[in-house]
Amino acid sequence: MNKFKYIFLLLLVSGIFINKTRAQEATLKIHINHFANGKKIQLNDSPYYTALGEVYQIKRLKYYLSWPGFTNDLKGTAFLIDAFSDNDFELNVKSGTFNEFNFTLGIDSIMQSTGAQTGALDVMNGMFWTWNSGYINFKLEGYADSSAADLNRIEHHIGGYRQPFATDKKVVINFKKPFKIKPNKKYELVINFNLDEYFNRAKTSLIKNNPLIMSSGSPAFEIAESFPYLFSFEKISEL
Repeated sequence: MNKFKYIFLLLLVSGIFINKTRAQEATLKIHINHFANGKKIQLNDSPYYTALGEVYQIKRLKYYLSWPGFTNDLKGTAFLIDAFSDNDFELNVKSGTFNEFNFTLGIDSIMQSTGAQTGALDVMNGMFWTWNSGYINFKLEGYADSSAADLNRIEHHIGGYRQPFATDKKVVINFKKPFKIKPNKKYELVINFNLDEYFNRAKTSLIKNNPLIMSSGSPAFEIAESFPYLFSFEKISEL
């Protein structure tokens, strides 16, 4: 067999394998609702309250969602979620029956090691510190009377990917019952994000005692412990 025939057969077999794999896949649309105090978050909306009674307003809420997918089918990609923009995204997923959906809030050391990138990971998105510190996993900015910072600012830029202060956290969205994904179908998964969990799970006031956090370290790491609890399952359905 000459060289060209071998290459042709290799490409043919590869094409058949890829087409077969795609035929077993479905499309999954992800939609995230952002809530605080039981209502959808609005830009500079009427004040929200923490469990300690602190009043605050939000002017920015952004975070990275990476490695999304069903168990054993996680995608090595990242999406930048902005609570005040349309952030729906789609994934090609394997067919099967699943009990949960997984992702990471933040950018882990694997993605961080490649440095600044394009798309969602472009440094122009304002979610990158330095080549040494890496990406900001979660950014919350706003105002509160109890903030001692100038202009009563709240600026929480939570990042850091090196141990022992890594702030990327795995999130598991558990379904109410097993759900079957069929090939060549399109589905939508709706996830709820509850900002109350961010403030109320802290051991101390995140506004009065820590209005400004803009580097990696112990305060950022402790805040990141709340990340897995911010999300919950709403519904999954075929479109």
